[in-house]
Amino acid sequence: MPHPRPLPILLALALAIFAAPRAQASTPPEGAPRSAAKVDEIKAWVELHKGLGSPDFLEAHVRDLHVFAAWNIPTSGLNTTYYWVYCRRAGAWTLLKASSFQPAEDQTRYALVDPVKRELRFVGPKEETFATVSVAACGE
Repeated sequence: MPHPRPLPILLALALAIFAAPRAQASTPPEGAPRSAAKVDEIKAWVELHKGLGSPDFLEAHVRDLHVFAAWNIPTSGLNTTYYWVYCRRAGAWTLLKASSFQPAEDQTRYALVDPVKRELRFVGPKEETFATVSVAACGE
């Protein structure tokens, strides 16, 4: 009795792996503060809900924009960046957006505010922009 050929079996396995639907980026943990008097309150919430990640933070006051961003990349699972963006208005931080994205490769290295385009950018190791968030609503 002839043995099955290994090459067709390997090809079938490879096709099954690459044709399988890829997991989508999940949503960030729910319950982030809708508003906070101090950045420390937001940081404390992110630290409490980070799981196995190591959160990063940015507070930027550029021209009339006052923005705070927190993001977290879990150390296991999908390469997903969860983020929360806040605007400083009327003496309080207000949640502008909570979401996530999944870079094609590598991880977010830092975030910055572009005052001309009025957006927050999450930047990778090759200075590529992984995601942007309009922060025009954060203007004073």
